[in-house]
Amino acid sequence: MTDDRFWPPEPAPVRDPNPEITVITGLEGALPRPAWRGQGREIVTLPPRCMYCEATTEDLVAVARTPVGDGRVHWTSHACTPCRIGAPLVPLAAHPSGSRGGLHYWPHIVPRELVVRLAELGDAPHLKAVSDRLFPAVAVAASRTVDERERGAAASEAEAAVAALWAAVPDHQP
Repeated sequence: MTDDRFWPPEPAPVRDPNPEITVITGLEGALPRPAWRGQGREIVTLPPRCMYCEATTEDLVAVARTPVGDGRVHWTSHACTPCRIGAPLVPLAAHPSGSRGGLHYWPHIVPRELVVRLAELGDAPHLKAVSDRLFPAVAVAASRTVDERERGAAASEAEAAVAALWAAVPDHQP
């Protein structure tokens, strides 16, 4: 009689073809994070990359910060200007106050030409106050659980926040 507790057998461990070099991927971030390499354990810092196209250009902006493990370490996601325009991403510095660091997209009420200009601004911490008004107003305006007067007031507030975004963009002629 055979012992079925260990059936099917565990697969054999795969040998590392190059044990001298250890590559740790996905540790790109705003702060240089160490990657250990070789027997001497010298530190190699990985440059941040765009999370969409993997570019390492100078115009990368942090767009999300996700806690890893016990929450003391964060994984920072970056995006370049063309990717922030294509997927209308809000920079991390302009996230609303109640945000936990996940990805935020500019709402549909924000026109594309404004998204282009906002992406050219890069990190824009002065937009945080406007996004604190914009995101809750858009959420209430789209909600079916509030009455029509509150939705109308929220839609007006969202339009006022978009006007404030236009005012925050330099060289804008109304």
